[in-house]
Amino acid sequence: MTPVRQPEAIALELLPLLFSFESEGWGPFLRRLSERTRSELVAFHRYDFTRESGDFDHGLHAATERFREEYRSYYCKINPYVRGNRRHLRTDRAILGSDLLPLRELAATEFYCDFLRPQKLHHSIGIVAVSDAAVNISLTALRDERKGPYSAGEQRLYTVLGPHVRQALALRTRLGELQMTLEGLAAALDRLPQGAMLLDRHDRPLVVNRRAEALLAEDDGLGLGRTGLVAARSQETAELRRLLASPERGDAECLGQTGGAFRLPRPSCREPLSLLVHHLPLRRPLGGHAGLKLVFITDPEAAPRTAEDTLRALYALTPAEGRLTALLLQGCSVQEAADQLEITTNTARTHLKRVLAKTGTHRQAELVRVCLQGVAGVISEPAEREDRPS
Repeated sequence: MTPVRQPEAIALELLPLLFSFESEGWGPFLRRLSERTRSELVAFHRYDFTRESGDFDHGLHAATERFREEYRSYYCKINPYVRGNRRHLRTDRAILGSDLLPLRELAATEFYCDFLRPQKLHHSIGIVAVSDAAVNISLTALRDERKGPYSAGEQRLYTVLGPHVRQALALRTRLGELQMTLEGLAAALDRLPQGAMLLDRHDRPLVVNRRAEALLAEDDGLGLGRTGLVAARSQETAELRRLLASPERGDAECLGQTGGAFRLPRPSCREPLSLLVHHLPLRRPLGGHAGLKLVFITDPEAAPRTAEDTLRALYALTPAEGRLTALLLQGCSVQEAADQLEITTNTARTHLKRVLAKTGTHRQAELVRVCLQGVAGVISEPAEREDRPS
């Protein structure tokens, strides 16, 4: 392959791959850059100065996993390109490995003899993308000695790519943070005893908690169709559409007046589902409102679920008292709870008296109210999530 002669043109060719956020991640960009620079390895190298640890992320190499594992476990600590060279790691231009350490000195190091040379890696080049007191992240490439040192054109290519690499890393970091926020929201909603969904402006689910998934899977009064949420009958679907409809005006006051609550009859003749729709007055970055809405679904026939361990921790209950309390919160009478626990009614009443004293309540109804309104009503270990209904 001919040397790089038009670095700016090649950089323009690579930019769409650099800013592509497809499932392959950095792979296509790194592969093309490897081809263009005749490199055996092109990767993002991350080094933590405080821990003296490093790793090649998203690397391209014939023995990537073994290479990374050996580097992480030992060779990162003796990497001569990083150790002692922090002040020479620049963000304004590409740096050759020989700028940091002459090749003659490199050849005498354990890092080269036992790690790079067996991998047929000799010449190196890199551009720093992130550099602060603790961490350095660089786009790094290495290649076989027979291909010769990286040329001025290749240095120029890396220098031109530098600002774009920094921007792409910042964008991916932000997207990763947003993804973690979304996953955190999903995990929080999974712990609610009610069904909960976050819908986009087209009424498509963005987040569905495990209880809502179960109710949608039953398709008894509420389902998910091609146009979003649908009820069993057209009349109820029209009412649902009315509550979900975004306001014509986009001000927060108007948004606060939309949404509402209603009951959904079920073909099974079970008690109707209760729905609450709430529009979120969140602004989109380019103006206007995002049109997001929260939908809460309650099944009146579903037994309340509580975290027994939480009850015990909150009120210093014994295991027997915790089991009894959990059954009472599910709607059981003292006799029914005693039967399920295979204890006498008198024993159950004795447990209940102790629970009332520990919770500061005086009647069973008050006990149920206090417990369900507290954090014990938050499920600590939700069931495994199933595939969402389509």
